[in-house]
Amino acid sequence: MKNKSFTIEDEMACIRLSNEFAYYLDHKQYTKAAALFTEDGVFERPGASAKGRSQIVAFYEARPVSPVSWHMCGSPVFISVKEDEAEAITPFTLYHAKPVENGLPQLGSGPAAIAEFKDTYRRTVEGWKIHSRKAAPVLVAEH
Repeated sequence: MKNKSFTIEDEMACIRLSNEFAYYLDHKQYTKAAALFTEDGVFERPGASAKGRSQIVAFYEARPVSPVSWHMCGSPVFISVKEDEAEAITPFTLYHAKPVENGLPQLGSGPAAIAEFKDTYRRTVEGWKIHSRKAAPVLVAEH
């Protein structure tokens, strides 16, 4: 979608937010992940949601340390762009691994899920931020 007031720099800022979110989440840097959201930002996934940066941090800190997760994100597809708001769908593959005492975490037989993030980005005085991010599974592994 083309919008003269939504520049390539704006698009790259939103893509950077998506990539940084996955990186911070996988590296358990939850405060940094939450800082990518607007103050009233919302994160949702099936069965859970958190609103506001402090709730997002608390949500992730309450997760068990096992399994180890890893998000491999694809390129976002921008479905709607305006001067101060953009919507995008970002596909991702989620891997889970079992931690081991001395060595690399051990992957299972394949991805835990193939899913997509449905994102709304907003331009703020702090720059572009994630206003809402909803994780929606597309395919899930057999248990």
